[in-house]
Amino acid sequence: MRCMPNMTVICPGDPWEVEQSIIASQSYEGPMFFRLGKQGEPNINSNKSKFKIGKGITIKKGSDLHIITTSNTLEMSNEICELLKKKNLSASLISMHTIKPLDTRLINSLLKTNKPIFTIEEHSRIGGLGSAVAEIIAESKFHPVFKRFGLDDQFSHYVGSHSFIKEKYGLTIPIITSKILKSILN
Repeated sequence: MRCMPNMTVICPGDPWEVEQSIIASQSYEGPMFFRLGKQGEPNINSNKSKFKIGKGITIKKGSDLHIITTSNTLEMSNEICELLKKKNLSASLISMHTIKPLDTRLINSLLKTNKPIFTIEEHSRIGGLGSAVAEIIAESKFHPVFKRFGLDDQFSHYVGSHSFIKEKYGLTIPIITSKILKSILN
């Protein structure tokens, strides 16, 4: 959907972001696509969060690395930040509820820190959040450690629960945490 001209792409990460995006859409001009989770995601955002289409939300401020996430991987990414904290690593957590238009200002501010950047999404690594962030990095003067976590470019040959499918494709908290640690410790 990101490739369609004038299309706004919204991928809220928790019930609060769903509510806020629906409210914001009522006065927003142009077509919109919503990608919604349906796994009973908990609220991660605080009551102090501010929602605006096209602007990411900093859930946690960290000093060692940045995790940018979208849609129903917000809860998983929050738990990954907690695991990294136990390893004495401070991770920023950004909820990028809008994939298009993307908050390039926020991403550029992360690039200026020269810290590793990781994207996590339950979407193909092609054409989603990871690709959008990679495009910004490619056109910048910064070259951080960068890794995209998402689905491979293939059809699924598995049938099962949401957690079963995520396990089959390596989109689990332990696997992603391990790969982040390996990326920054090497």
